[in-house]
Amino acid sequence: MNHSKKWSKKAISMALVAAMVGTSVMPTFAASTDPNASAKREATNAAISQKAATQGMVLLENENNSLPISKEKGTKVALFGQGVYNTIKGGTGSGAVNQRDNVTVQQGFENAGYDIVDIDFVNQMHERWMAEGGGTSQGWSSKWVNEPVYEDYDGAVEKIQAAAAQTDTAIYVIARNSGEGADRSAGKGDYLLSDDEEANLKLLGQTFDNVVVVLNVGGVIDTKFFNEIEGLDSMLLMSQAGMTGGDALVEVLNGTVNPSGKLTDTWPVNFSDNPSSAGFANQDGNTAQELYNDDIFVGYRYYDTFGKDVSYAFGYGGSYTTFAMSTKSVKADKDKVTVQVKVKNTGSVSGKEVAEVYFSAPDGDLDKPYQELAGYAKTDELAPGESQILTISFDTSEMGSYDTAKAAYVMEDGDYIIRVGNSSRNTHVAGKISVAEDTITEQYSNLMVPVKDNPNVADDEKYPTLEPMTTEGATPITYDGEADEIAAASTIAVDFTGYKAPEIIKENEDVDVYVSNTTQTEYLIAENKDGATGEISRVEKGNANSSDYTVTYNEHVKKFDGDFSKATLMDAVISPPPFL
Repeated sequence: MNHSKKWSKKAISMALVAAMVGTSVMPTFAASTDPNASAKREATNAAISQKAATQGMVLLENENNSLPISKEKGTKVALFGQGVYNTIKGGTGSGAVNQRDNVTVQQGFENAGYDIVDIDFVNQMHERWMAEGGGTSQGWSSKWVNEPVYEDYDGAVEKIQAAAAQTDTAIYVIARNSGEGADRSAGKGDYLLSDDEEANLKLLGQTFDNVVVVLNVGGVIDTKFFNEIEGLDSMLLMSQAGMTGGDALVEVLNGTVNPSGKLTDTWPVNFSDNPSSAGFANQDGNTAQELYNDDIFVGYRYYDTFGKDVSYAFGYGGSYTTFAMSTKSVKADKDKVTVQVKVKNTGSVSGKEVAEVYFSAPDGDLDKPYQELAGYAKTDELAPGESQILTISFDTSEMGSYDTAKAAYVMEDGDYIIRVGNSSRNTHVAGKISVAEDTITEQYSNLMVPVKDNPNVADDEKYPTLEPMTTEGATPITYDGEADEIAAASTIAVDFTGYKAPEIIKENEDVDVYVSNTTQTEYLIAENKDGATGEISRVEKGNANSSDYTVTYNEHVKKFDGDFSKATLMDAVISPPPFL
């Protein structure tokens, strides 16, 4: 099984949505005699949180330039949807944080001085939600209560029509939550719209001239509804934007901040387009085991490699202005690849843009995705007509692929194509980097072997080996002129002569086990006596695309006299047993 380098690249894509938030840094704290120090610190941190939230919001749709709305105080708007008053700041369980306040969407509009023309209806829906237990504790999560279908709720249609007589703009907030103790589902009210959301959006689309859909969600949902329901004009991914999310949303909707966030996920057309969808959560009736069928083809690497249509591409994000992007230079040696990109604001309002650099590795013995993100940078705030040159660098070795047989990252010989753009589906060839022969860029060692090859594991403890996903028969994405761009691109030959690959070679380490006469030894392999040694072959379960593996090492027993069965951490600190 071949694996592309995972951790650094995962960090790149996870960080992309809030790329280059700015020059703000987290403050350091010291003791203070100022009685207002805590309040000042919280205010400073809240401002940082709000700025980060505005920088990460993603404009998905903006038909007829329906956004931004007016920022003038007193501007009339109509608010709908549970997310208006039950705005989700973050996930559940360990995905949640505690804070003094959580600015809802409703409060954000109130704080900015807007006239919410249907405030009585908003309050009525909020009171109903609370009366039915909305938001009450339910394990590590909280009870979820849907709104009613407005057309079936006494007096609702009349109130909505009255609101439409006062403003042409309706903002509908779809909210979702999940996390520890609250897994997602593929059904209605989670991945899909609930019945009330679909019906209520249809009513608003028929009633208001301008309908803005806000997605207060922590993950991908089905967005086909935007083109299926008539009368929807724009859609913004607010995400779960933290404690000042409501204030941040209003700043983006009214253009105080021009949206410049980019998607960290590919949003598929259908749930079933995801290669691991069949076994997701309870889809297969089993929540105890999740099978990740995508192998190295995670996210955009799958959709782009196998040529799947998507709703919104990885790295995509719109703006209230337009930009032109061109590559100024590509430089490379055995250590670094450096790309300079010129970005110009060609629109009528100021804004920021993100330049993204991808590479496509050559075909060879190792399977590889069509392209992988290597780096990115966000511009400063550019005025209309203003331009900026961004410099994006990454380690040349990042283009290596993992070879299981060699226990090493390898850059196979051939041309590595450098691509520049603003999403995985909107790039152009910027250059080629040529590697003359296979080159090991990092050397590791295999500490585990497949269970089927380990004689120390009984047959009934072995699990079937599942074949990894491969690119055999795959047709990757392409675009008009791509082949001509590749042929015309200048080539940089990288010479790895003298390159010394880092070696991270490890042997399986023996383990010392400390026991006493009162130690529970049901998991002890060796005899329960001082100096005993036992060999362990521990099974490490693989995923759907790998064998199970075992790691073998020796366990050495060190036994001490005494009763430590009731020892506590305090006992260990005050009166430690001899092995601490």
